[in-house]
Amino acid sequence: MEFLKAHFEKIILSAVLLGLIAAAVVLAIQAMTFLGHVKVDTGGPTSVGPKVPAVETTNYQATIQSALAPKLVDYDKPHKIFNPFKVLQSSLDDKLYTSQDFGVQKLLVEKIKPLSLILFPHVRTYGERSSLYMFVTPEYETVPAYAREVARSVSYPVNVKRPQKIAIGRTVSKAKNLTLTITNVVGDISVDAGKIKILAELSMDGYGTNGISLTMSNEWRMVIEYAADLIYPPENKQYPDARVGTPMYFFNDTNRVMEIQADSVTVKEESSGKRTIILIRRPAAPIAPVGIPQNPTTSTNVPAVNSPSKPTP
Repeated sequence: MEFLKAHFEKIILSAVLLGLIAAAVVLAIQAMTFLGHVKVDTGGPTSVGPKVPAVETTNYQATIQSALAPKLVDYDKPHKIFNPFKVLQSSLDDKLYTSQDFGVQKLLVEKIKPLSLILFPHVRTYGERSSLYMFVTPEYETVPAYAREVARSVSYPVNVKRPQKIAIGRTVSKAKNLTLTITNVVGDISVDAGKIKILAELSMDGYGTNGISLTMSNEWRMVIEYAADLIYPPENKQYPDARVGTPMYFFNDTNRVMEIQADSVTVKEESSGKRTIILIRRPAAPIAPVGIPQNPTTSTNVPAVNSPSKPTP
């Protein structure tokens, strides 16, 4: 009894430990038995309904591939976005006509005419009195009344300190600041009028001031501008005597003459601002450029042009 009293706590602890070991062994045996009854399925869930078809991704793959390598836009081809067609509204068929079939490039230059400043000095005699005149013809004036010949009296003898200015033309002449100044008259009109020589200075914007020499009863001329006869066959339109600034309406657009040279006409499309140079249709005789006298003589200054004598007024 003494032994039990002395080791009572140890005996109780040992009994508890043995119970715990026994319980652990029983739980392990039960777990193994339970796993033996459980069926493990690793194939995923099953369905008793119809099988879901796979998603078709071919189109999406093609879209992705095209996005990775996009096509470049060709701005030169007539795709009607950046280069739209122009259509002639007066056409009687159902076809579309591009600018290659109509437009400024179909404009024809039939003729180009030089418009000159013509000076013709002449002496008028009334009994014993002789007077000196300058006949002025500004062909380049746009108003017919201003382009006709006008006689201007020339003071004789010339006041060298205050040279005489001869009036020339109207609107175009003023726009070009064209002036003619008589600087001297060589000879005596009362003795031999045929040998009179007039010295003058001609001034014009873009031409400067140059001395000219005029002889009696002989024309002196200088090209100032040009006029052109234009036709547009696709719409049977004609533009005679077109000048710089003349508007022309064809192919549903306003076109304007910007420059006229001896052998070409420059036309601008108002809608696009594009300029086109059109050469004369038929060969023409050589024409002096603007601002240069035609058929110059051997004068040391700006040369004069001699033509057959003008009838006495």
